[in-house]
Amino acid sequence: MNEIPHNPARTHLALILLAAMGAVSLIVLWGWLTDSFYATTFLLGAASMKANSALGFLAMMIGTLAIWQKQYRISVVCGLAVMVLGVVTIFEYLFGLRLGIDELLFPDPWNPVNPGRMALGTAASFVLGGALLALHHTYPHQHINWYDALLTAFLAIPLFVFFSYVFAPDEVLKTPALGSMPLHCSLNFLFFFFALLLLTTSKGAAGLLNRNTRNARNFRWLFFLVLILPLCLGSVLNYGVQHHWIGTGVGIAIFCLFCTLIVASALAHHTIQMDHWFRQLVQERRRTNQLRSQIHELLEISADAIVLFDDHLNILHANSGAERILGYSPQELCSMSMALLLPENLRNNAAGMLDRYVKIDRSYSLNLPDRLMLLHKDGHEVPVAATLSKKEHEDQTLIIAIIKNIEKLDDHIRSLEKKASIDPLTQTENRSEFEEFCRRINLHMLRKSDLSFCVMLLDIDNFKAINDSHGHKIGDIVLTQFSQVVKQTLRDGDRLFRTGGEEFVVVSANVLPEDALAFGERIRKAVEELEIFTNELTLRVTCSIGICVVDPSTVDLLDAVQRADSAMYQAKRQGKNCCVLAERH
Repeated sequence: MNEIPHNPARTHLALILLAAMGAVSLIVLWGWLTDSFYATTFLLGAASMKANSALGFLAMMIGTLAIWQKQYRISVVCGLAVMVLGVVTIFEYLFGLRLGIDELLFPDPWNPVNPGRMALGTAASFVLGGALLALHHTYPHQHINWYDALLTAFLAIPLFVFFSYVFAPDEVLKTPALGSMPLHCSLNFLFFFFALLLLTTSKGAAGLLNRNTRNARNFRWLFFLVLILPLCLGSVLNYGVQHHWIGTGVGIAIFCLFCTLIVASALAHHTIQMDHWFRQLVQERRRTNQLRSQIHELLEISADAIVLFDDHLNILHANSGAERILGYSPQELCSMSMALLLPENLRNNAAGMLDRYVKIDRSYSLNLPDRLMLLHKDGHEVPVAATLSKKEHEDQTLIIAIIKNIEKLDDHIRSLEKKASIDPLTQTENRSEFEEFCRRINLHMLRKSDLSFCVMLLDIDNFKAINDSHGHKIGDIVLTQFSQVVKQTLRDGDRLFRTGGEEFVVVSANVLPEDALAFGERIRKAVEELEIFTNELTLRVTCSIGICVVDPSTVDLLDAVQRADSAMYQAKRQGKNCCVLAERH
């Protein structure tokens, strides 16, 4: 159980009270050991504290110190010992027994009526005080009302005896039932009561002296006001009555008047404070409700889906953004499980991941690294990105998922990827895409070398002269129509890349060496027959082609490009507008 740390100042006060209780008990024991009557009674003519009572108080002091040090087993043992002492003494009183417990160690030679026997009120207080010690570890936190009732019952006897000694000591000494319980016994019980409360940090009345809330501070002020002022006033009036300064009736009337004023003032103060706190509470609740309403509105207008579910994946709440993404209304989602929103092929893996996330003994947020597919109400899959946040709430684990639809983002990414891989002028694939293609082909051939490739390097003849003579605009037209003619000549599955200004690469799969040269010639003739019409002139172009056929044992496609490039330069040296097949290794 989580306990509030002890307040240092209040802990010091509790230790002072325990030290006072221990000092009184030790002085009494010393008096019995040395036959000193005045050490066992602090009021002339009153009953003495018995030796067994002094030992009981020392046990209560040790038990309270054990509570301070959180040694609850020691406090339980001390509490049970004190309870046994009180219970046995009560049985001796009730049944007239002489077991020796109430005459422990020393008979009382100064009290011939009850030699060595502790008072019945002392025994009852020991039973209740021992129960407070024995139950202190759990009852102030788990059974608050029972413990508070036990505290009240314990306080009644010593407080009554203490007031009786203060207001009418002569009458107490003449009353056997009261006079047999010494004043310092009641003081020790009160020391124990306040020390125990100062070391208690529960939510009930037992912890009021230790809490720093407004209600707790107000209670402490009222408690000491009502306790101390009537005590002082009663003592003064009692002194005046005994010395015949005022009559008994007048003293009682004055006491009742002032007590009424004190109680009325305390109640008025408490009412004013409560009224002030109530207004603050109403204002705070109004602000809280307004804030909740604003948060709810923000959640509802959010374009993202916000779904709350428990550790069994049962959906507890969903906003309207979830309906926009998944098609289900919030009411429909609240009767579903998160597993039903996952495609069947992902349910086991996703459910296992969520289960591991739930079982981790801490609260943290988790961004799912990959996109997740969720099922729309109409059956199609929606790509989403999700962030999970977990919170332990009382005895339940709650997970909130913020789900973003990335379908348009995927389309945008694909569009960007396409733009990044396509040459904007000729609409053929560019050099970076060609290098990526080579990498993929090489990896495939490392795993499965069952494909042969034909690599052709095409270079437009005299292209620099066209640019110099007619300008770059005409050159761009030549490049565009050249690429269109080559595309029309290729087979399905063949790839055309623009790797330089006027250089193009054709990659064809499964072309035999004896067919490669004919394939290249078909491309060359198609280019040769091309007529390019502009506003001012008609152009014809040719190209030189280097060809390299890669057999299945070759895994380096870039090496084939280098060999095709050498073959293309050989075609240039042979007069251009021709095809040259590179020699095989």
